Amino acid sequence: MTPEDFDRIQAIVAAAEQRMTERQERSMEALTANLSDLRDEMNARFETVDRRFEALERRFERTSETLRSIDTRMGALTKWADTLDRDNLALANTQAGQQRAIDDLAARVAKLERERR
Repeated sequence: MTPEDFDRIQAIVAAAEQRMTERQERSMEALTANLSDLRDEMNARFETVDRRFEALERRFERTSETLRSIDTRMGALTKWADTLDRDNLALANTQAGQQRAIDDLAARVAKLERERR
């Protein structure tokens, strides 16, 4: 091998190395740009998800307030229903007692009428 052959091989290798370096640099630039675009897209989607979570949180808070209000009203209604049930039971017991007294009086009147005849 002559020194000129060696110089040509060296020039070919240097040119190939230069092309590879340029390709690597372009690949790195493209990869960097793609990662930057990906980061921007992910940030945009995360912001969308954050907004949706915030909207859900507001709805949950309103629902919680509504449920507390309903619970408070239901407590009052339950107390009223218990009082009504207790009063109805007392009224039914009073009516039953009165009916027994009426039945006893009717039996006594019937007995007296029979004795009178």
